[in-house]
Amino acid sequence: MFRGAEAAFGAIDPADPTGCTSLGAFFAASERQVPGLDDVAAPETVTVVVTKFNTCTNEELLLGIANPAFLPQGSFRVNDALTSATLVATINVFDWVSNATIPVDVNITWQAKPGGATHSGPYHDVILSPSVKLVLLGDIKTSWIAQATGTVIVGGQNLTPSASTWADLDALMSRTIVVNHERVATPISHVLPPMDRGVGTHGAHPVFT
Repeated sequence: MFRGAEAAFGAIDPADPTGCTSLGAFFAASERQVPGLDDVAAPETVTVVVTKFNTCTNEELLLGIANPAFLPQGSFRVNDALTSATLVATINVFDWVSNATIPVDVNITWQAKPGGATHSGPYHDVILSPSVKLVLLGDIKTSWIAQATGTVIVGGQNLTPSASTWADLDALMSRTIVVNHERVATPISHVLPPMDRGVGTHGAHPVFT
């Protein structure tokens, strides 16, 4: 069983007076509980995608991807009730625009929404920018609708000036995340080994503005 949290952010760059620059960020963090040992978890991992895109010139300014990154112990915490979670870490991602590894300083909090629906079943797609689409496949046992807030700092700039456009807190049996982008010849995939089977789609979540 995995406990996880996902969030997607999208906003117009408040520092760009033209209103052309779109900011995007996606996180999917998880820990795997060892059956029969409630206080033991496997290493925490996170998938990270950060983007900046100029919609007026159709120019990619930033495309940072880590799928996955391993986290220091305690960086990702989610409570047993799946009503809150935190991710605090510096995560290295590969920027496909500059062809360099860059650090991303993350401090995000998830909070389940009052009355947020729970559901069991398949997963969904996230459209993060005009050039980036993520496909999330898996078998969800329980999922709470949530809101995520916080800061994601790249090069001194906060890429998440607004709350998440979509967020979940999940108990998962399996998960696969595929990042599709025109710069990446082969989609970048991260697979959490399945403990049960069940794959599907659950709609699309456009994030970019």
